[in-house]
Amino acid sequence: MSVGDPALSIAFVGTYTPRRCGIATFTATLSSAVAGASTRVGPMIVAITDPGGQYEYPSEVGYEIRQGSRGDYARAAEFINYSGAQLVSLQHERGIFGGDDGVYVLDLLAVLRVPTIATLHTVLQKPSKSQRLVVQRMAGHCAGLVVMSQVAADLLGSSYDVSPARVRVIPHGIPEMDDLPRPRCKARFGVAGGPMLLTFGLLGPSKGVEVVLRALPKLTAEFPDLRYFVVGATHPHIVRRHGEAYRTALEREAEELGVRGNVVFRDQFVTNEELYGYLRAADILVSPYHNEAQVMSGALSYAKGGRRRGRFDAVLARAGAARQWTWAAVPVRRQRGTGRDPPRAVVFADRARAHAFGRPRIHPAIRVAAHR
Repeated sequence: MSVGDPALSIAFVGTYTPRRCGIATFTATLSSAVAGASTRVGPMIVAITDPGGQYEYPSEVGYEIRQGSRGDYARAAEFINYSGAQLVSLQHERGIFGGDDGVYVLDLLAVLRVPTIATLHTVLQKPSKSQRLVVQRMAGHCAGLVVMSQVAADLLGSSYDVSPARVRVIPHGIPEMDDLPRPRCKARFGVAGGPMLLTFGLLGPSKGVEVVLRALPKLTAEFPDLRYFVVGATHPHIVRRHGEAYRTALEREAEELGVRGNVVFRDQFVTNEELYGYLRAADILVSPYHNEAQVMSGALSYAKGGRRRGRFDAVLARAGAARQWTWAAVPVRRQRGTGRDPPRAVVFADRARAHAFGRPRIHPAIRVAAHR
């Protein structure tokens, strides 16, 4: 290794910006944070491109895998083997890899001669035989698996028969956010005194926004000034297959329920800074996924860490997450008849715990955990 070369070269494999995808954002943030931990760490990206996708990747992308091209996976592995990389960080979500249940990822891992850590972004409670086998074989190829919650770690043991010794829990990193007065933040979005609810992320049927819409008539009866912000562009895959049918159906349902004036749809792919603005303003982050296997959400993680002492009001979370985040989680499906007191009673007693939970997950602390 010559003078000036990084002491640790890491290849990050996953989707990558400017692709509009949560894992792409995660890969970009993770590689940037790890590189920021030391000038002697050098990241290199192997980006996975979806069918029909054409992206102007930045210079750090050294190789591109076409999702549906099986031969690309072995060729990418050989590229990494000869690149000088000493470690591979692979972001896994079966939908981003080619083949049934993302099986092509095994072609990559079989050829790699570099120690690999795979981060699993979705862990199913009831995987199919094929899904289970892919993860089991990944565990066999990899030096270790990383998940972001204890719920996911437990599922790897109970549903996939993966040894706990091969699994490490590293929580989702959280950025440092300035603590600004919430009324001022809400005013930026035209919300005066009423509560502001927020659902954030790429929009699609799995998001479960209709569950919240159907709860709004009872909530707006008690809080007429309530505003529910649904922020995020429709997922590109959904647009290609179905256009904006889901968004249109949501708008129509809001009209039929008589709450259209309380719902603000923002069809935009927001930057991190714009997301922080929404999170500072929102009183409640609603994450109503239909699939409880969606055990971790970047927006939920950011919300937990972004509220400092006395600022974290509430999180309405799905049941799977509620088992872990009992300090501030109320499952959406159990909100029938919810009035003013229950969520506030839960949270007012536990703000200190929310603060204590979130602050150690600020990005520098997570970088340290990832390096251990």
